[in-house]
Amino acid sequence: MCENNKWDASQIRKYDMDLQPIPRLHYKDPKVDELMKTNQPVLLTESNIAKPAVEKWTLEYLEENLGKCGHTVYVSKTHKFKYYDRKKILSKANPKGVEFTNDTKSVEMKVCDFMKKVKNWKQGDDRLYLQQSLNSTFGPAIVEDFMGFDWRYVTDKKARHGWGELSANLLFIAMEGNCTPCHYDEQQNLFAQIKGFKRCILFPPDQFECLYPHPVYHPHDRQSMVDFDNPDYTKFPKFKNVKGFETVVGPGDVLYIPIYWWHHIESLLTGGPTVTVNFWYKGGPSCLEYPLKDHQKVSIMRNVEKMLLEVLQDPKEVGPLLRTILMGRYVDVQSFEIMEQQVSSTKFPFNNQPKILTSIHTCFTVYFFKVLKQNYSNFPLIMNEPPSKKIKTEEGTLRESKPLTLPVTHNASGTSNENGININDIKPQSQAKIHRLCPYLDTINRQYLDFDFEKLCSVSLTRINVYACLVCGKYFQGRGTNTHAYTHSVAEGHHVFLNLHTLKFYCLPDNYEIIDSSLDDIKYVLNPTFTPEHIKNLDSSTKLSRAIDGSLYTPGIVGLNNIKANDYCNVVLQALSHVTPLRNYFLREENYLNIKRPPGDSSYLLVQRFGELMRKLWNPRNFKAHVSPHEMLQAVVLWSKKRFQFTQQGDPIDFLSWFLNALHRALNGTKKQNSSIIYKSFLGSMKIYTRKIPPTDLNDKEKKTLMATEEYQEVATESPFLYLTCDLPPPPLFKDEFRENIIPQVNLYQLLTKFNGQSEKEYKTYKENFMKRFEITQLPPYLILYIKRFTKNTFFVEKNPTIVNFPVKNVDFAEFLTPEAKANHENTVYDLIANIVHDGEPSKGTYRVHILQKSTGQWYEMQDLHVTDILPQMITLTEAYIQIYELRK
Repeated sequence: MCENNKWDASQIRKYDMDLQPIPRLHYKDPKVDELMKTNQPVLLTESNIAKPAVEKWTLEYLEENLGKCGHTVYVSKTHKFKYYDRKKILSKANPKGVEFTNDTKSVEMKVCDFMKKVKNWKQGDDRLYLQQSLNSTFGPAIVEDFMGFDWRYVTDKKARHGWGELSANLLFIAMEGNCTPCHYDEQQNLFAQIKGFKRCILFPPDQFECLYPHPVYHPHDRQSMVDFDNPDYTKFPKFKNVKGFETVVGPGDVLYIPIYWWHHIESLLTGGPTVTVNFWYKGGPSCLEYPLKDHQKVSIMRNVEKMLLEVLQDPKEVGPLLRTILMGRYVDVQSFEIMEQQVSSTKFPFNNQPKILTSIHTCFTVYFFKVLKQNYSNFPLIMNEPPSKKIKTEEGTLRESKPLTLPVTHNASGTSNENGININDIKPQSQAKIHRLCPYLDTINRQYLDFDFEKLCSVSLTRINVYACLVCGKYFQGRGTNTHAYTHSVAEGHHVFLNLHTLKFYCLPDNYEIIDSSLDDIKYVLNPTFTPEHIKNLDSSTKLSRAIDGSLYTPGIVGLNNIKANDYCNVVLQALSHVTPLRNYFLREENYLNIKRPPGDSSYLLVQRFGELMRKLWNPRNFKAHVSPHEMLQAVVLWSKKRFQFTQQGDPIDFLSWFLNALHRALNGTKKQNSSIIYKSFLGSMKIYTRKIPPTDLNDKEKKTLMATEEYQEVATESPFLYLTCDLPPPPLFKDEFRENIIPQVNLYQLLTKFNGQSEKEYKTYKENFMKRFEITQLPPYLILYIKRFTKNTFFVEKNPTIVNFPVKNVDFAEFLTPEAKANHENTVYDLIANIVHDGEPSKGTYRVHILQKSTGQWYEMQDLHVTDILPQMITLTEAYIQIYELRK
């Protein structure tokens, strides 16, 4: 038995193979990255990657928390669980005569039924293997554990080694002795063992021919045809020479299985069920390198096989025909007899006569490419070149044999195929030469450069491999010979391009990288960075910056473009950009770059876009004195599910409330005060006292009786808040003696008496009425006041024009706190830093914001692109709507 993290050789099956141990390294060992970089397997020990699962996930815990939904369970009559592709069973590509025996089937089963069958299993019963993708159907405890994985570590490996996106996390629960036969995956795999032990046998891609994979059209594609328990050396003679690696993974271990590496996984023969979680990452869009890597050779080989199958429609023709093409290309043409013997048993799409064999490879190549051109874009890919040799032609002259050029299949997006080979940049980026001198740098036009808009190719609208033309400012995809950037450079004579993702400069169509320090200003405009020292001095610096057109601007006091009707968003974003801790947090990308979110959750985009906007607003080296919030608003539309749009007017308070809560959730905030920068800055708390009002049609005696019941007693609840709602008094109904409307005024302190714990206000519902009073118990560092100006009646929205008289400094909230609350506050004096104003009618009005520049004490009025200074005395005369106050230190 496996006890105390131990196992012995009696628990594993015996195989006659040459197997070497897989390196075992501490997961923080620098050598781990060296091995991963070269696609070599490595076992990570003492890992915290799945620590919550290792500590908690017993079978009892999983049974209790996995949820009551059905899970995918595979059933097999033997210990082998061979996956199969259902589409290939049902497709026309699987003709009669293809051998396929299905010993494994998939069923839906509740976890309680699965656990019961596992516990009661006896020899002769069907074996079970639960394989389920981790998703929201699992219980909240499992989801919480999953969120507690060390995502920063795995994300770092993904970025460091150029892996693609996380495609899935699978949970495996296997019975002892279960085996997944030898196969390879077209993805990177981090194999995290949670409970029990598994033996893992791995083979590198160069062992492809020794492992005899099924053809691509077979339902068992990507699996070896060799039975490891009883290998048939007569049928598979090269299997005798197979060489691989092996290890045993235990709880806390993580095995890195590189892309296209064969792996044979089996639970130990004894020791009970095993639990595993894997992290599947798509192959990154890597470019070809010469000589080709082993996994790239396998990828190309399988793609060619797939294309031949699609062209010929008959799987039986694929192998012989591919051999014929290659023989006709590389073998001395005089060896016609040998070729004829090899293809004599194959029906060919040409007349099978000896004379046609002299040029059969040429004829078929023409036919082959003609068909492919109708179905695939013409992306040439050079296969690994065999040794060059002279061959004799019919004329008796000698010429040099050249490698065969074949296209590679790709997906509909035109980016990279399922094996991770980049087809946009056929000329590998790693092969681009580096030049420190470029004769075209003087053609760069910085006035045309605008990096505020979405990074999309202006032709194909793809987001992958996008380059900016530094001459005209347009975006194009790729830089290979068949890409839009290449075509643009040739057609327009524009030569200097910037990769918007890697921040590298290239000259096209020559395709060399440009290294020149004079381009650093362009790179900084695209991705501004701030040091801690720079951030510290932002509120004390009075230095002005100059845009490329010569205009002066103050960093942080720049206009935002109004795309159509997004002024209600602009004023909120401008106001929040002057909340110091929030600004400082988002100016440093490191603070939120590795925030862990569940797979498929795109809320990180909201955080990323807000950080980019914040850095651009405070960039002292901008090319222009304004910024477009286009990408930020795109993220808002996406994440709010079109609740907020920039094509129609909205309410700033609705947007502010949603935006603060969305950022808090995206930053993995909880209900605790310091769980995110949002709550640290804006979260306060109050007590709400509520009592029910008896119906008015009752007499005094009945009312007195009701008031004595528990239902009508006052109830106190503690409630957090991100902003305080101040209710304006109703405007007067009558006009003055000049028959003009009277514009009433009210003092801010009068509005704030609502929160002194003594003032009561009636709140009506459809059935019952309540009296409520509010008592502030904790003031936040930044206090947001919402002055409620709009009310809805049965027919339309009304605006209250009452002017609120407020000071811009020294607003003391002490008089609104109880003695107990005062004791918890060292200071209660606030200063105004932002004031959002509404002008005009309720449905047709506009918004503007007043911002305080702390370094000079100067106030500025900002309305979209218009920025002007303003006297503080003028601010108090406006129809204030939302205000942000800062606690004085």
